[in-house]
Amino acid sequence: MDSQLLYIILEVLGVLIFASEGLFVKDIELHPYINVMLAYAVYAIISFIILSVQGKMGMPFFKKLFEEKFLITNFANILKTGGLFMGFKLIPVSFAIVLKMMSPAFIMAGDSILNNKPMNHLQVLGVLSSVILIGLIYRKAIMAAFKNINVKFFLGVVGVIIYNIMNAYNVIRLPQYITDKDPNEEVFLSTGMAFATLVAGFFGLKMFNKKIFGSLNHYNMLKMVGVFVVTCYVGMSLTYAADNHLEPTLFSALQYSQLFLAFVIGYFFEGEKFPISRILLVILFLASVAFTMKVSEKKPQKKDKRKITTNATLFHSPDIKTTTSTA
Repeated sequence: MDSQLLYIILEVLGVLIFASEGLFVKDIELHPYINVMLAYAVYAIISFIILSVQGKMGMPFFKKLFEEKFLITNFANILKTGGLFMGFKLIPVSFAIVLKMMSPAFIMAGDSILNNKPMNHLQVLGVLSSVILIGLIYRKAIMAAFKNINVKFFLGVVGVIIYNIMNAYNVIRLPQYITDKDPNEEVFLSTGMAFATLVAGFFGLKMFNKKIFGSLNHYNMLKMVGVFVVTCYVGMSLTYAADNHLEPTLFSALQYSQLFLAFVIGYFFEGEKFPISRILLVILFLASVAFTMKVSEKKPQKKDKRKITTNATLFHSPDIKTTTSTA
C-alpha cells in the first residue's frame, strides 16, 4: 500500500474516532464533571506510564507542570473539555461537532482582537456565511428551543462556544513549548495538572455534598474509561502519525472531514432528516468552510491542526520534521 494512502486512512480513522466520542458521552449516564475527570485520567495516567517506562519522568521534567504556561494550559483545558462535553450532553451531537469545527473562525477572530490583526473582508465573509448556513441547517432545532424556552439547549450551545473560546485563547496566547519527538510529553504536560485538580475538586465537593455528582455507577465509569482510551489516546495517536507524514494542506482538509461525519451521525443516530433543500445547505456550508480556509492569510501549519479535534489543546514547537514519508 502507498505510504501516503496509509496515513490518509489513519487520519480519517482518527477523525471518525473523535467524532464518535460525543455519542458515548451523551448516552452513558454520568455527571459531566466525572466525564471530564475520566478523560484527563486517561490522558495523564497513560502518558505518565509511558514516560516512566521510557525513563523520562524525572524531577526536572515533572517540575515543568508548575510553570505558569503549563498551569494556564491545564486550567484552560478543563474549561474547554467541560464545555464540549456539556454540549454533547445537551444538544444533538451532530450540531455540537459542527459548532466545534468552527474553532478556526474563533482563532481568527481572537487573533484579530488580541493581536490587532484584522481579518480581511473575504475571511469575514467566509465566517459569516458559515454561521448563517449553520443556523439554516439547524433552524428547526433552534426555533424549537426558542419556542419552548429550552434552557438546556442554549447551555449546550454556550458550552461548545466556551470550548472554542478556550481553544482560541490557548492557540493565540500561549507559547509553543514541546517538540514533536514524543507526543506523550505534550499530553502529560497539557493534562497532568488538570487531572490532579479535577481529582482534588471531586473529593472536596463530595465532602460538602455527597450527592452532588448523582449516582456514581461504577460500570458506567469503567465504560467511559474504555471509551476515552480509544477516543482520546488511540484517536490522538492516529492523528499524530498522520500529521507527521502528510502535507499540512492535505492534513487540514482531512481534519474537516469531521464535518461530513457529523451529518452522518445526525442521520443514522439522531434521526435527522436530510431532504434535498437541507442537503444543498450542507453542501453550501462545506463550501463556505473550504472558502474560509482558502482565503486565510496563513497557510495551514501542522502545529495548528490537532487543536481542532482533540478535547485538550496540545502544543508543538516550531521544529519541523524532515521525514515526510516512511517509504
